[in-house]
Amino acid sequence: SRHRKLYGTTRESTFCRSTGQPTRYRSFWRIAQGQRLLELPPYVTEHQVKAALAEFGEVLSVTETVYGEDSKVPGVKTGIRLVKIILNTPTLQTGPTITVGGERTTITY
Repeated sequence: SRHRKLYGTTRESTFCRSTGQPTRYRSFWRIAQGQRLLELPPYVTEHQVKAALAEFGEVLSVTETVYGEDSKVPGVKTGIRLVKIILNTPTLQTGPTITVGGERTTITY
């Protein structure tokens, strides 16, 4: 797909899949996946979220969502965190809940 991004390398010499150029390392496709952590309290930090999800793969970003301008409480945090992660194994699935910073939260894809 044209929207895939190339992340990571292995230690074999070969050609890069995206450019066809010889590389010192063999490149491979790893796709960033979006996940949502629901009803997470505001005192749980981005660092705690990254630490909790690090066992599943490389966390690229954590974003806190806020209510939009057309809501009754614009700018107030919703308690939902959007996480961009590259899973160690493409078929790996995290459970329906996960503990982050001592708080149990639902995780969706």
